[in-house]
Amino acid sequence: MGASRQAPELLSRVRVYGATRTEVHTKLTEAKAKNGQGIPTANQSWRLSDYLEYWLAEVVKPNRRPATYAQCEMIVRLYLKPGLGPRSLSHLSVPLAQSYVNGLITNGHSIRKNT
Repeated sequence: MGASRQAPELLSRVRVYGATRTEVHTKLTEAKAKNGQGIPTANQSWRLSDYLEYWLAEVVKPNRRPATYAQCEMIVRLYLKPGLGPRSLSHLSVPLAQSYVNGLITNGHSIRKNT
């Protein structure tokens, strides 16, 4: 694989299941296409909180300035983990994330504006 850093859990064999042979074939074809594009497929059901811990330690910390890491860690700790952390990565969606952000705004949190 061309990626320099990946979680070891992302490099193993992937299993797909379905109710019919056609459904399994479709899922397997999608997984192969993602692999061909360099998109890793998890062989376990990652929770967002677990993935964020991996991302902070293996991606952000070694590749960004300490202040950037501190900002990312704070956002993960205060906002992402409490609201979305227990969710499985495979069940996250844009509408779910947008609904969560809308709820934060409704509860008085503000959106940071970069100038």
